[in-house]
Amino acid sequence: MTWANYLKDKIYPIIVCILSFIVAFFVFMVLKIQNEVMVIFAVLYFIPFIFLLIYDGGRQIKFFNELQKGLDTLDKKYFVTDVVDYPEFFTGVLMMDVLHTINNSMIDEVNVYKSAQTEYKEYIELWIHEVKTPLSVCTMIAQKNKDETMLEELRKIQHFLEQALFYARSQYAGQDYIVRDVDLKEIVENVVKNNRREFILKKIGIEINLDDAIVKGDSKWLEFIVQQIIGNSLKYTQEKSGLIRVYCQRQKHSLTLCIEDNGFGISAEDLPRVFDKGYTGSLGRMNKQATGIGLYLCKMLCEKLGLGISLESEKGTIVKIVFPLENRE
Repeated sequence: MTWANYLKDKIYPIIVCILSFIVAFFVFMVLKIQNEVMVIFAVLYFIPFIFLLIYDGGRQIKFFNELQKGLDTLDKKYFVTDVVDYPEFFTGVLMMDVLHTINNSMIDEVNVYKSAQTEYKEYIELWIHEVKTPLSVCTMIAQKNKDETMLEELRKIQHFLEQALFYARSQYAGQDYIVRDVDLKEIVENVVKNNRREFILKKIGIEINLDDAIVKGDSKWLEFIVQQIIGNSLKYTQEKSGLIRVYCQRQKHSLTLCIEDNGFGISAEDLPRVFDKGYTGSLGRMNKQATGIGLYLCKMLCEKLGLGISLESEKGTIVKIVFPLENRE
């Protein structure tokens, strides 16, 4: 708020004040009042009015500027009432009371939705765990009967269940995140082991070069992220001639995990949106099983865990995950 804004808001009282003085001036002239008296009257008339404008304008401008500054600096705008003091003028007090009422009402409404979301999340987690029991039984039966087709379909169901479970938990990643030293080679080898059947059936090669690739992270979340990326590589890499390479690049303050394949690649028009929720791109439309959730989850989890993630694609595709390293003298 500026003085120009304030004076514009007070334009009608100012006009009334000036008109009143003009009327009084003409009355004094008709009554033939001495000029000295008229000057004294003008001084006594305008000085208090100007003083009141300056005093009231200063308070209002200070308050509204502090309010605007609070809104500009806060990420969560509804906390503005906690950083701005109550003003000394009545309309400002009324405004702060209204903002507090709106803020409290909004918080109550958000808590209702949070409670509902938490209940739904807990239900989804329970449902997934319940489904895993009959799924395990079906897997055992398929293994006993050596039904490779059924085993492959059951593995896909297992993958989608895990994806749904991590999606449900993704909003609470910070609560389920245990930071410790993690060996990326061990993480990748676990993922390859879990997908060994598909590697064998499709005859896709794998090269792992991750010696001494120790980073800070959570093994469970990292394994899920790597699973999504390698799963995509398996899905979009040609059988028999396919190759997936996993290696790391070391920088001064970071280590980058690279997962590279010689698959079909991603078109230039699809690249900017590969991490968007539900976006499957041209390859995804060819593959009816694509959901557009895997890379979206990877991006979201990496952001929550303080990691960088990017994707490059020309001939094949490279996904890079950047792990910050502690400064070491």
